[in-house]
Amino acid sequence: MGGAQSAADAQEVTAEKSSADKGEEASIEAAALAEKVRIDTKDTQKTILTSPPLENTEDEARTPAAMVTRSIGPSASSPREKAEEGKAEKLKLIVLERQKADAIARKEFMRANKITKDIKSFKDDKEALLELSRQKADAIANNNFMQANKIMKEIAALTTKKEAVVEVAASELVLAEMDAPKQELADLAPVAKSAADKETREQVSAEKESSESPPLPSDSSTAVVAREFEITTHEVTRRLGRQFEGLFPGRNLGKSPYTIVVLCIKTRNRMSAMSSDMLSERTEYFQLLIDRMQVFRDALQAAGYWCDFIDPSSGAPFHTDSATTFAETDDRVRSLGFEILELGCCRVACSKKYGQCMVMTTAFVDTTADNITEALKLLETDP
Repeated sequence: MGGAQSAADAQEVTAEKSSADKGEEASIEAAALAEKVRIDTKDTQKTILTSPPLENTEDEARTPAAMVTRSIGPSASSPREKAEEGKAEKLKLIVLERQKADAIARKEFMRANKITKDIKSFKDDKEALLELSRQKADAIANNNFMQANKIMKEIAALTTKKEAVVEVAASELVLAEMDAPKQELADLAPVAKSAADKETREQVSAEKESSESPPLPSDSSTAVVAREFEITTHEVTRRLGRQFEGLFPGRNLGKSPYTIVVLCIKTRNRMSAMSSDMLSERTEYFQLLIDRMQVFRDALQAAGYWCDFIDPSSGAPFHTDSATTFAETDDRVRSLGFEILELGCCRVACSKKYGQCMVMTTAFVDTTADNITEALKLLETDP
């Protein structure tokens, strides 16, 4: 009986020891399994971080690995990379601005307008990229990986478009710079021809002036200024005389033989160009006309002829009291070979030889042109 009890106790102890051993083995196995899971998880994360991005397909976007990859996203750019990207953006805009300036300089305004639109589109795309980046971050934060994948496609398309615009602009700029020397040579050809033609015209004009101007007296102590002038005479017919009735009270220009003498002097300024220089020159030349006409009149009176002339500043006879005037812009000057230009703000007399660059006055003489040939020479020089 005692031996049976001992055998039972031994079996119980053996069972307890076996149970304890099994529990210890289970704990060891559980710890080993946990360590293996930890190692596998670490290797998986490392593989995900270093593996290339998955294709942007809808099926793969649903896989856990794809979700993990999308959630991780691209690594943040360093400050240096951001600075380099900012410099690249500025360089792209500078290329476009230079291309626009070159087009404007060449007067290619349609091309300049197109480049202006490209610049605006480039800046708008930059703003759109920033907005899409914010939307992508929000989508990832909300675990909306399909929306994030779609936004990434839009970002890639916009980036490609910006690069294409800059490449085209840079290519056009290189071509423009290559063509610039050729264009400059082509532009210089007409300029050189125009300069040569101008020099030839000036030389011919100088030779003509030197041949037409009277020679200077050898014993002259005063400088003589050569002026361009024109002297014409007109016989007063009955029809022409009726136009000037009342200009010289007591004289019938239509009956006795009368001659109208016109003295015209060239000016530097057009008489329609209102400026202080023009007004000063006009006043100076009016006095010159009066001085020459006064010498001419005195010579004719000494020869026994009646003569009077028109004051160019007022249009009134200089020595005769008359209520009638004969201004230089009077329609009657057309009968003497001049034209009247209607400029809206004013009227200007115009001659065939000098155009608007001239002043003129007229003298009336009671004889024929043949009798005053010598006296006309007095109108050719300043007193």
